[in-house]
Amino acid sequence: MHEGETLGPALSYMAGEVPYKDFLFLHGVFEDPVRSVVAFKLFGKSIGSVRALESILKVFLFIMLAIFLMQIFRGNYLYYLIVFLTLTLFYKHIFGFSRRLMFFKTMDITTFSFLVTVPVLYRFSDLKRINPKKFLITVFFFSFIPLASFGYSVDRGAYLFATYLIVSPILYFLFFHKSHFRRHYLASSFFGLLAAILLLNVLFRGAFYDFFEFTFLTLTKYRGLQGGFIYPIEQIAYLAVCVIIAANTFWVAYKFMQELYLNNGKVRPAFRQFIEKYFIEFCLLLMSIFFYRSALGRSDWMHVGYSSSLTYILSLYILIKHYLHGILQRERFNKFRKILVYTVTFIVIVSSVGGIYRIYKKDLITKRFPIKVKDSEFILDKYKATIKFLKNNLKGDEKFFTFTNEASWYYFINQPAPTRFPALIYAMPYFYQEEVVEDLKKANIKYVLYTNSDWYNSVSGFDFEGFSNAVRFPIVLAYLKKNFVFYKMIDDNEIWIRKSDLRSLS
Repeated sequence: MHEGETLGPALSYMAGEVPYKDFLFLHGVFEDPVRSVVAFKLFGKSIGSVRALESILKVFLFIMLAIFLMQIFRGNYLYYLIVFLTLTLFYKHIFGFSRRLMFFKTMDITTFSFLVTVPVLYRFSDLKRINPKKFLITVFFFSFIPLASFGYSVDRGAYLFATYLIVSPILYFLFFHKSHFRRHYLASSFFGLLAAILLLNVLFRGAFYDFFEFTFLTLTKYRGLQGGFIYPIEQIAYLAVCVIIAANTFWVAYKFMQELYLNNGKVRPAFRQFIEKYFIEFCLLLMSIFFYRSALGRSDWMHVGYSSSLTYILSLYILIKHYLHGILQRERFNKFRKILVYTVTFIVIVSSVGGIYRIYKKDLITKRFPIKVKDSEFILDKYKATIKFLKNNLKGDEKFFTFTNEASWYYFINQPAPTRFPALIYAMPYFYQEEVVEDLKKANIKYVLYTNSDWYNSVSGFDFEGFSNAVRFPIVLAYLKKNFVFYKMIDDNEIWIRKSDLRSLS
């Protein structure tokens, strides 16, 4: 099940283990273990609680997106609704297209929360408009969110913090360096960064070095080789996104060259005027390029979809602000403007009514917020007998290990993973496989779930991403074959047992 990446690590986190030191995961400490831990504390320990929290976070994500769009369009509801409706259209299947054009993941709460601060801070570049209290608060969150984002998602944290390291000095030296607000800017930035460090310290349980070592020194060496795909540039959908990014880049670069020409080739005044006129466009371009790095590392449509939202937003922003707005201001287009307003209003009303009806008809409140739904409603039928068998036959300090890539099994039997890898897929490098073997030797492993028919678990049959676990983990497999033997099939779950335990049973 898709919650496995959070449910499995959550058991390790709740057992007091230290993230990045005692157990490893890929996305981020909140996105993986802590998300489930928070859900359990809020709503009780269940899969439904995790799904409910995910829905709450998704609602908050769209609220932050809406606030950001309102900020950049200065409260112009027509333009805001055009963009929001277009993004909603991209978020669904449109025009017979077999897949969505765009996805939003809850980790983008950090993205749009950061972006909300950008236009607010930019307006303070007019020093006469600065409210000291609001300025301090804005700079604080502008500095806090990028670094704190490492606690939610490593990818988003890296790209947001890289953006911050570029944009913050630009704002400071162009607008605040020579003003009496420079101390406000520097002090608030310092406290924002300090607060982020303190938050990360709590989430990481003090394991900063372990986080840095795994994320920046180890993972970067093998992550692309472990799960990457060659970017299918020959496919129109994948090519189209690159073309849009290139068009956005060309437009922004062209505007800078215009300013450079108007300032007789003098870079500093040209850059200042460029930032004054196109700061939002510059930030969105920077972030959209950074974010698309995720799609280049793992080039399936899901990763392309959730890495390209800012690309679409930037394109729409350029088209509306620099072209549509000018057209609508002309007197001869007054009729067109009225038609556009009525059309957008009609679509909003129809969409709202249709959305409310869909929520009622499909009982989406219960489905999206299944707080009181028992785990048995979510667990696959073919898992239930195996879970019961493991719970009934694991005694004392006896442990269970899954050779599949499904970390949910540790949640099902309420037992932390016996290795540092709740999801085995992240232990592909040989040195991690050797570590897994050493952990298995130390643990009192009685049963192993060797394989089943699920696409992400397969050792034989359908292979996850074209490779079976037997190919991915030869060192671990050699140890299992030496010390364990086939015991029984429960539905389609192949259970192995430690050889010494099999002899005692016979």
